[in-house]
Amino acid sequence: MTPAHRALSALATTSPEYGPALTDHTAMAVEALERLAPEAIDAFVARYVPRLRPLADEPSMALAGFAGRVREERTALAQHGLTDVLSARTLDVLGPSLAGAAFHGVIRVGHAVRALARATSPVRLDELARALAYASSRDERLPQALLTDLPPLFLPEALAILPPAPDALVHVPGLITGTLLARATAHPTLRTVAGRLRLDDDPAKAAAELRRAAVHLLVEGESHPASLFTLLHGVTGMDAVCALVPHLRPEAARALVGAAGHALLAVRVGYVGRLEARALPPACEPFPALVARAVRTLDDHAIKLAAALAEAERTRSDLRNAVALSLWLEALG
Repeated sequence: MTPAHRALSALATTSPEYGPALTDHTAMAVEALERLAPEAIDAFVARYVPRLRPLADEPSMALAGFAGRVREERTALAQHGLTDVLSARTLDVLGPSLAGAAFHGVIRVGHAVRALARATSPVRLDELARALAYASSRDERLPQALLTDLPPLFLPEALAILPPAPDALVHVPGLITGTLLARATAHPTLRTVAGRLRLDDDPAKAAAELRRAAVHLLVEGESHPASLFTLLHGVTGMDAVCALVPHLRPEAARALVGAAGHALLAVRVGYVGRLEARALPPACEPFPALVARAVRTLDDHAIKLAAALAEAERTRSDLRNAVALSLWLEALG
């Protein structure tokens, strides 16, 4: 049994959350390490897994039916296959609640699908079932976009036309989702601009553009220093969309990138002031060296961000990818 399979098998009896409603990152980081540095999986698991709690001890009512949902998703995958199940769940939950649990529902599903794309096995299918069950358990939705007769806006225009929330540069301690949803709901024009957003007709190209825009917000946008953590999740959330689009039916793929665009606009108004407040440095440590540093930290977010940015870098090399990773590594100290 490989280190990844041992780690995934151990999750069968654990809660998808730990502490005060914090998402378990084990499966996500393990999948990222399979791509970046498989030899580091055992060390990561030994450090991370002790913080988890048994599913039987889960105190959240939102997760009370989690085990049953996992069984239902596993049965659906066996009966209908990955594409049909993913497409149905995208239209029902993954798209509408993409920002739920600080993007972690769709992120966990994205990592599970990437693992299955490399090799299919019962333990990997079980992990996808857990990921889908978690996404449906944390079904937290942004206010619905409003369709209008106004001209469409491409992504750079939509990001530029939106004013930040009045408290976008104010740090609010605690979980991300409540603050993001509150700021998005109170924003006077977000719903209208989201309804006008026009993305590329090719969902794969649209998803890649959203990931680049999320990196731009993290690297160059004006934000509170503590908001780096939230902006990081914008990047990994958009990367998850990139992972899922190739496995979806066209209608579901278009719906997912539309929802992702809305969610990224919400991150922009909720946490970013001026869009280009920081200049890129003239030089940076080479990207592969930064990835190696991220792996050595054994930090779940550093590992996941490195994997997301490595995918972005593979698609289109950009200095922003290295800068984004170096900013998080500096924040870790």
